[in-house]
Amino acid sequence: MVQLEEVAGRSGITSPFDCRAVMARCLYEFSQHDQAIEMLEISKTKALESKSNTIYWLCEVGQIRVLAQDINNFGQVTARIEKLRDELIKNTTLDKLSWLLDLAEVFFRHTTNENHRVASLVNRNPANPYIQMLGRSQAKQLNARDVKSVEALPEGTPFEIIYKNLLLSQFASQGVKKQRKHLEAALKKAEQVGAKEIFLRQDNLTLESVINISEKINSQWVEFLARACLDRINSRNALLNFRGEQLTHREIEVLKYLSTSKSIEQIGRTLHISKNTMKTHLRNIYRKLNVSDRNQAAEVAKEKLLV
Repeated sequence: MVQLEEVAGRSGITSPFDCRAVMARCLYEFSQHDQAIEMLEISKTKALESKSNTIYWLCEVGQIRVLAQDINNFGQVTARIEKLRDELIKNTTLDKLSWLLDLAEVFFRHTTNENHRVASLVNRNPANPYIQMLGRSQAKQLNARDVKSVEALPEGTPFEIIYKNLLLSQFASQGVKKQRKHLEAALKKAEQVGAKEIFLRQDNLTLESVINISEKINSQWVEFLARACLDRINSRNALLNFRGEQLTHREIEVLKYLSTSKSIEQIGRTLHISKNTMKTHLRNIYRKLNVSDRNQAAEVAKEKLLV
């Protein structure tokens, strides 16, 4: 479709952005992250050529969403969000795009499970239907602890079937056999439509269940998904282990900023952390890394490729 549009000379202001946006989203759901980012980068280049700030920001937020799925990219993600924030401050003509900055942060805070921050971002965008939908989705996940309410969820689309069965597979109260049945149903539908990323967004316990069940399912697709689950678990854990003790996601964020020129107060404002909470994070970081000051902590961050 993109090639047809370009051959026909229909460049327009979208150039043709809508087609590439659909392709990028499909690549993301197929867990082809590099290709999705590359597709969005093409659209960003076209947006710069046509001087379309809106499309450029949409692509940047899309890339942030993809990058945020891997803890190894958290430093890059926070830097990109901070860059967008700086652009808003410097250029008042971009004020109408502030919702995209909030959207980028919602995607990131979803990943780090900072639910209070997500709620704050959602609440300050009451007129934005997409951000409100993301807020409801988060609330649904937090409140989906009642089997009957989950069983009442619709099954009209492949996504709804996968999502519902994934949730049901997480209820230990149903017993192992029922959990396995629901996970198999989710995997069966996912294989039909090629949906991988919805599984890889789950917690490690669910990823481990996919790995275990893959040994009993004769499917190359499920086997590939199981390997991707193992890779995702390893990537989540690789940067969390320091001398046998784990840093929290928030502590990792603070650690990344310690190698910058920002003061402790500036880091706190950037990450929306109070002064007292920052002190607690620093004490925990120094203790877990077995260091005594900011410079030593920054050196460890560099060794771990966090910055």
